[in-house]
Amino acid sequence: MYFRNLKGIFLHHTLLVLFIKISLGNKNVPCTKTGFCKCEFPNGMGVDLILLKGSHFNISVNDKSNEFLLFNPCNNTNIIVANTTINECIAGASLCLEKHIDNKTELFNLGFLNESDFKWENINIQPEINFHHLNKTSRITLDCGSTETSLEVESILNDHHFELKLISKFACVRTVTDEGHSVFSTFLLIVLILFLFYFVCGFLVLRFIRGARGWEAIPNGEFWKSSFNSIKKMCTYFMSGCRNPEVYDTI
Repeated sequence: MYFRNLKGIFLHHTLLVLFIKISLGNKNVPCTKTGFCKCEFPNGMGVDLILLKGSHFNISVNDKSNEFLLFNPCNNTNIIVANTTINECIAGASLCLEKHIDNKTELFNLGFLNESDFKWENINIQPEINFHHLNKTSRITLDCGSTETSLEVESILNDHHFELKLISKFACVRTVTDEGHSVFSTFLLIVLILFLFYFVCGFLVLRFIRGARGWEAIPNGEFWKSSFNSIKKMCTYFMSGCRNPEVYDTI
């Protein structure tokens, strides 16, 4: 009877845990932006493009090869080109449009790094970086790839809106949590240290100043003793199939 009840309880709790896990896994949990080029899910997984910082991508946006897009991931770069009549990127930009007209060059800023937004609503869809600069908007979709990092043009609405795709191994989902203690683990560590400090200091005071012995030398000994007994009774209750063991043995 005891093992039958225990088996039923174990099966019930197992099914409950699986149901909760599946329910949480199906929800759209957004990726939290923790940097201009990094976002992280609650489980520590995410995307971090910081290793692309310093990289430079230059791609043609039309068949005439007189317009180019310049992309500098994770940083603003001062772009200086000879014979420029307009240069909005000279003070630095992350995304810039370069146009060649006759022998002249025009550079238009499409977005500073701090004007970018890392968006990832669901782990089942592709992440993207959106730039908003004045009336200009651009979107860069991140695609996981095993080859060398490359930038492609997907569509162009006009000179004020571009749809791009960045293919890179750094766009793949991986563990992006910084090494070291998390906020929660640090909090638990502080609580543990304070508890040990309270316990040791209390024991020394009661033992050597008041001359206490046994349970009396433990700070709030009666409280800890009653707590231990309560935990013991609770464990016995669950082990007996959620029945009162004293009443069950009496019957």
